[in-house]
Amino acid sequence: MTTIQVRETFVGHGRVFSGPRPITDVAYSLKAVEELGVHGTADTRAGGVGQPNIYGLVRSTLPNVLGGYVGSRLTLRISEGRALDFTVAKSLGPVIYLIQGLGCFS
Repeated sequence: MTTIQVRETFVGHGRVFSGPRPITDVAYSLKAVEELGVHGTADTRAGGVGQPNIYGLVRSTLPNVLGGYVGSRLTLRISEGRALDFTVAKSLGPVIYLIQGLGCFS
């Protein structure tokens, strides 16, 4: 049985980039989670031991701007100067998108 443990929560505003090009400003609500397998050990299917996965929602300031990027690799830069590479997993409407981080914030 696998359980999910939340390691960190991120809420705020940032900007999404495709390479060096800014796409849109967003509000985000993200969670860094670690999937734990049997007896509380890290589940290596989820990106490696101790490697959190980041999931969550972003809300764009512009409608439909990220819809064409589903499955694409983008970067979220937050006000603290940190960045997260992610993919847009799914559009949940004209301004809300489910994303999955590729690693951790740098």
